[in-house]
Amino acid sequence: MTNHVKSINIKNDHCPSLTQSNTWLRYRATGILLFLSKAVDILASIRDQIKTLIDKNLIISSKANARKILINDNYYNVINGYKDNFIDKSYTPTSINDPDEKYITGATFDELYSMYIFDKELRELFLKYFLIVEEEFKTHLAYEFSLLFGECGYLESINFDTSDKKIFDVIDMHSQINHVIYNNRKDDRVVHFYKERNKKVPIWALVSLFEIGKTRIFYSNCKTSLKKESSVLLWHFSKSIDFNVICG
Repeated sequence: MTNHVKSINIKNDHCPSLTQSNTWLRYRATGILLFLSKAVDILASIRDQIKTLIDKNLIISSKANARKILINDNYYNVINGYKDNFIDKSYTPTSINDPDEKYITGATFDELYSMYIFDKELRELFLKYFLIVEEEFKTHLAYEFSLLFGECGYLESINFDTSDKKIFDVIDMHSQINHVIYNNRKDDRVVHFYKERNKKVPIWALVSLFEIGKTRIFYSNCKTSLKKESSVLLWHFSKSIDFNVICG
């Protein structure tokens, strides 16, 4: 009696073939090698940067720390941005092998980095309070505008300064406002009004979408009386900021 063995082919579309697996592994391996190659290039570049700084008479107490800083904060930001205060202005190269510039005696990498950190923290501090003032100004502007012309009064050109050729600025502003509303139509601050009020978003919701440039354009097209009132309110708010606390 002869036994017949039937071959059974099991096909599973969800299981990659051996060829597909090998292709994927080669792809991953290539990606890893490229990443490692790039990392080696970066480290080599930073070693060259540190050597160049030392050749230029800059004191670096810890190469490992300098390497970490240059990786995280960028050579250009730290060095090129703050070196001018430490460059020896009397230095002149005497041969082609001499560096193009030298640091004054005693100048250190830590001093340059300290200036960079101080400037960075100062900019962040100013930005923080600038944003507070900006939000307060937009709130006052929307409040004063709605008192005079209603919460959707910005839709009417007559409620802005249309003297001389300003009407063209107002038309352009309305076009930009329409873009802002459309681009943010799914935003929580807009979606209800966009759907339920035929795209008529109240000004207090609209200004919350404005960046500083759009706020400036809106304000510049307002009537003089409104500008004065908004400026007075902003002045009183700015006087209330305790700069001793900010700079403390």
